[in-house]
Amino acid sequence: MPIMVHPSPVRPDPRISINKLAEYMSASFVRQRTIVQNAKRPKPFITNIYGPARDAIIEHLLAGKLGDTTGLNNVVAAIQALPGAPGTAERDRRCCIEAIGHYIEMLETVLPAEVPHLQDYDLSKGPTSALIELGGIQVSVRPELTLTHQKGSRRRAGAIKLYLGKNHPLDEDSGTALACVLRHWVDGATSPGLPVAPDRCHVIDVFAERVYTAPRAWKNRMKNVAAACDEIALKWPTV
Repeated sequence: MPIMVHPSPVRPDPRISINKLAEYMSASFVRQRTIVQNAKRPKPFITNIYGPARDAIIEHLLAGKLGDTTGLNNVVAAIQALPGAPGTAERDRRCCIEAIGHYIEMLETVLPAEVPHLQDYDLSKGPTSALIELGGIQVSVRPELTLTHQKGSRRRAGAIKLYLGKNHPLDEDSGTALACVLRHWVDGATSPGLPVAPDRCHVIDVFAERVYTAPRAWKNRMKNVAAACDEIALKWPTV
């Protein structure tokens, strides 16, 4: 259901979400300009399309019982039981149900293969505000989950970011770049003495049923991210 908020003023300084940054990196020139325009002039009406699906996936991961989809099925049933809604509200409900369905399918093969230690992670909800500066702009990371994982005698840190973009799936370059930005944020957010595990920094593209994990050789990819951020900073005054 649309949520009315006070109109946001034009942002004088460049700022973009990590998901929109990833989309920007694989978008057409026309779409790139639209992404920057929307970031500079946030719309006064915000529809949290995937809120129920996102919350259900987070709670399922936190519960640690990946084979038990009862809670997910209950959320789907609750959404289906809601009274009929006009137009976009009904569309949003269908999108949430579809997202949960894709996630349940991922539990069968994709997540066990791509994130084999997922059930061993010590997971916590991520911060509601998580900003880093890249290429002269602020990037809002906001990982859904932070994690620590014991590997041998060492405890290491990581994070999980959900990507819910039905119409703009990640590709190999943008998905890996997003995972590298996530790894960069973890590096700056963890306590001293707690090293970052790149292979524990995951981006889950729910609709595409793909997982992208930060590679060990990540600094060159971050140069590409920084270049995209430089472009956004240059376009900001022109849109």
